[in-house]
Amino acid sequence: MNPVQTFWQDFVRLLPQLTEGEDPSASAMDALLNALQEIDERLYFFIGSTDTGMDLILSAEGYSDLMPVLNQIKASSPVVPGWQTVITYEADLLFGQRNLRVFPETENGDVLYMMGRKGDALWLSRPVNFSVVFPDMQAAEQFAAQLKQDGYCCEVSSYDGAKDMQAQAEITLELIPGIENIDNAEKMLAALALPFGGRNDGWGCCEVSAADKSV
Repeated sequence: MNPVQTFWQDFVRLLPQLTEGEDPSASAMDALLNALQEIDERLYFFIGSTDTGMDLILSAEGYSDLMPVLNQIKASSPVVPGWQTVITYEADLLFGQRNLRVFPETENGDVLYMMGRKGDALWLSRPVNFSVVFPDMQAAEQFAAQLKQDGYCCEVSSYDGAKDMQAQAEITLELIPGIENIDNAEKMLAALALPFGGRNDGWGCCEVSAADKSV
């Protein structure tokens, strides 16, 4: 029996202990968590109640590569009257809380947290646009030429957002907008821009809604 089947078998077996009294049995919760983490040790779960019944909330805990795993687990879920399976990228978002590992208290972490709270499917790759500003157009063009040689898409334009910077280069990278990916991309661009007197000036991307059933 594979770990997904074992998890659902244990869930059905443990149901009486999960629903008795006001709070689920701690031993039953631990046993179910152990079964879930046999699939992947980074997974976590919560149990919640709604007006229509009970929710088994399966969380990827901010690991984008676990979302396909959760989809597979949900697809194998048995029909249990009064229960539904909910999968989520990061469960704390559902409860109005902030996981500081996924959304650290930094400028980039703040942006990603805001995106997550608005319902962005942060586990999905998309084009992300980074802006790097330079003291003059020549420096920006030299930077862009270097990036284009390395295969990156880069466009140069004038800039009036700061007195000491007159030009900007906009670089488009295809990536999953997680904190590690964003931070690493900015570190790379900052290092490449430094010899030309450039510095990072932010990033942005289009929203991909988690409410879209196609994602």
